[in-house]
Amino acid sequence: MRRVADRFRARSWGDLFVELTLLFVGILLALAMDGWLERQREAAVAEQSLELVRNDLLQLSEQADEVEAHNRRVLEAIQVAWAALDQPGLVEKDPATFEALSIMMWRRTVRWPRAAYEEMVATGNLRALSDADLRSSMVRFYQVLQRDEEIMLRNNEAFTDDHYVGLLVDAGLIVNVPLSEADYSMDAAG
Repeated sequence: MRRVADRFRARSWGDLFVELTLLFVGILLALAMDGWLERQREAAVAEQSLELVRNDLLQLSEQADEVEAHNRRVLEAIQVAWAALDQPGLVEKDPATFEALSIMMWRRTVRWPRAAYEEMVATGNLRALSDADLRSSMVRFYQVLQRDEEIMLRNNEAFTDDHYVGLLVDAGLIVNVPLSEADYSMDAAG
């Protein structure tokens, strides 16, 4: 212990100052390097997250095109069925009218893609987006997307399932056959 104390006293204050300065500069450089690496990681995470959002938007666009095509087909079927209503007996006899009525019962269940957003929220990567306006816009966009999906689902249930199919059954244009009876009649016929 005495030797250590003697060595310490034998050093010059200038050497001690240089060593402490180098130690301090080394620590500051290490902290700066760590901060730079962390910013690089956050930028990479933000870029990956935005790429996932881009993929979601591409899928959303494709699904929107499919929904539009479906809705156009249903609209054309409505026009055929509407024209048939003006001609007595045509609804029951015309295969095209019957097909149009069937098409009008089709539902297009929509599940808008939001996996990227849900992953960003679950992992905390949404904070990696440094642009607060972009982050807020993204949150609002996905909230509207979810709300619209729920509205479409409820509209399908209310209009197609509850009202329209019931109207066709009540008018005697279609018959609601329980599955067990249909299976039984198919077995008996075959």
